Amino acid sequence: GDVVPVRDAERVCAIFLTLCGAIVFAFCIGSISSLVSQGNLTESHIERELRTIQDFFRLKNVPSALQLRAKQHLLHTAKSAQHLVHPCLNSIPFRTRQKIIESIMKGTLDKHPFFVDMDHDCRCFMAEYLTPIFVQKDEILFRALDVGFEMYFVVEGEFDVLNLDDNKVLAKLGKGDYLGEISLFPELSTCRTSTVKAKVDSEVLSLRREDFHNHIRPHFPDVYAAIKKLAITKQRWLDSATVERYAREKALHRCHHIHKTVQEIQTRKLYVHSRSQNSLNSNGPSPPLSPISIPARRNRRQVDEGASQPVHCMLETSTQGGSFNPSCCQCSCPCSNASSIMVRLDKLQ
Repeated sequence: GDVVPVRDAERVCAIFLTLCGAIVFAFCIGSISSLVSQGNLTESHIERELRTIQDFFRLKNVPSALQLRAKQHLLHTAKSAQHLVHPCLNSIPFRTRQKIIESIMKGTLDKHPFFVDMDHDCRCFMAEYLTPIFVQKDEILFRALDVGFEMYFVVEGEFDVLNLDDNKVLAKLGKGDYLGEISLFPELSTCRTSTVKAKVDSEVLSLRREDFHNHIRPHFPDVYAAIKKLAITKQRWLDSATVERYAREKALHRCHHIHKTVQEIQTRKLYVHSRSQNSLNSNGPSPPLSPISIPARRNRRQVDEGASQPVHCMLETSTQGGSFNPSCCQCSCPCSNASSIMVRLDKLQ
């Protein structure tokens, strides 16, 4: 301030007070920064995930539309189901974690009648295996004849169900409806029976087939039976003959493509083989292979030690057809079991 130290003691006191002020100021700033960072650990984790995904996309040259879609999905998941983004709940006991997850997703679960009237125990259990998905307007949720592994609970928005040719609207689904439940049961259908397109920005909860059969079926068989009954009822409304015909045509097209690819590979192999044969013929016939002397494995130590007469093995090659005849082996060493060696073992040198 306005006081200027004159004596040495005053200078020492001024320096000491200056250092104390700097330490207190640094401590306060550090404490405030720590509090701010601790209050946003989840946001920091999400930002790190976004940066990681962005670096990966930049490395692999992923299209910008897919990059934007992935970022939107991550942000929506972090907003509706933080437990799927941040692994902080993994160390909490199972039952407690389920209740926490149910409380986190309560606002989303209350939007669908399937979960509103469900008992609290089953509701907490199923919340563990539900994933919220944001679907943009005019986005295809799934296409007809695609292989399906998930069913969806519509909690927001509207969807158009299209026919196999994607040119006719068969039904309109909205909040409280179900989508793709037939795909949970491979015995009913192995592919999607229709195309579903979002009419407006929508939100669904997805349930995977693996989680449905491994977790929900053994613990809540009544829920399993109810969803299966719903899938069977919906399948009766479908034109199964048309679906099978389209699926057969798609399978034939796929097989034709595979067969064409195999033929191209075989043609290339024959071309390479013919080029190799022409190269060998231009250089003249190759000399016959001479017998190769290979020491028996069990006598290698004797050979290394300079043994005068190691035990040796004789394998004769059959001259008829150029194939190996195992009956010619006159010893009991492991080489007598070989079936594809095209050499003659002579006396060890």
